[in-house]
Amino acid sequence: MTLNIVKFKNIKLLVLIFVIYLISHSLLQAQGWGGKRVASVNVEKVIEQTTSTTKEIRARIVSSAVSSLTPIITGKYKIEKLSIGDNVVKGQVIARLDNSGLIHRIEIQKNHIENNRLILNDAVAQIEGEQEILNINKEQLEILNLKVKRYSELLKTDAVSEQDYENIVSNRLTVMQQLKLREKTIKNLTFKEQQARNNLKRLNLEIKKLREDLKDYEIISPESGQIVFILLNKEGYIRSGDKIAEIQNLDDFEIEAEIPLGFLKNIISSKDILGEDFLGNKVTSTYRATLPFENPRTGTRTVRLKIKDYVYENLTANNAAIFL
Repeated sequence: MTLNIVKFKNIKLLVLIFVIYLISHSLLQAQGWGGKRVASVNVEKVIEQTTSTTKEIRARIVSSAVSSLTPIITGKYKIEKLSIGDNVVKGQVIARLDNSGLIHRIEIQKNHIENNRLILNDAVAQIEGEQEILNINKEQLEILNLKVKRYSELLKTDAVSEQDYENIVSNRLTVMQQLKLREKTIKNLTFKEQQARNNLKRLNLEIKKLREDLKDYEIISPESGQIVFILLNKEGYIRSGDKIAEIQNLDDFEIEAEIPLGFLKNIISSKDILGEDFLGNKVTSTYRATLPFENPRTGTRTVRLKIKDYVYENLTANNAAIFL
């Protein structure tokens, strides 16, 4: 019984060795070890390729036609019921000034004008009165000069006393002093008159300016377009020069692109520069200007292109993409 079991195991071992040999032999033949090697040839289709001499450049839409609305004078303003994104037309009222303060200032200046007119009229009247007295003093001085000359001759012959001579000389000195005082008074009154005239001129100019400001109490849009900025506070005190709103002109857009230095001459010399927006619309533009900006990292210059034909609605926005 034991002998049969041993024989059976030996038979199984021989069968296993034979199977392994067959498998190994088959693999060696498949790899070309032994037997004849079969050659294989692959046929590929010839494809023609064209090397591009153009370059696609991504550009953007820009616009510089933005109007800022600022008040000329400081005051209280009321802004119309407008919001960002609203379209406005040229001449449309954006804000109004509370002109009650201007009217009050004009009335005050009118009062100052009346006061200066009174001062002027009084100065002119005083000058006329002083001038009349001055003329009388001059006549007195002429008479006294003749008397002094005559008394001087009579004093030599003892026809008059020294006391009489001294009295007449003293009278002449008094009149001469009065003349100097009158001249000084007239000079001061003349300065007062000129000062009043200057004040009247200045006040009239100020009133003229205030009246012109009254004409500008309405802030209007200088062009048709779309509001891209407006103050949220619709009523309040606004200083001169502060920005109230910004109006974007929807008819003024052009293309801005960063052009590599190697292609810059081609762009400048090109009659038409073709492009396409995100929607597939064809856009034709022409070279307008090269801006004085260069990117040292990318070696590009900023170029502005003028859109030649119709500007599509989807391109009427700053930073809208376009491919050249």
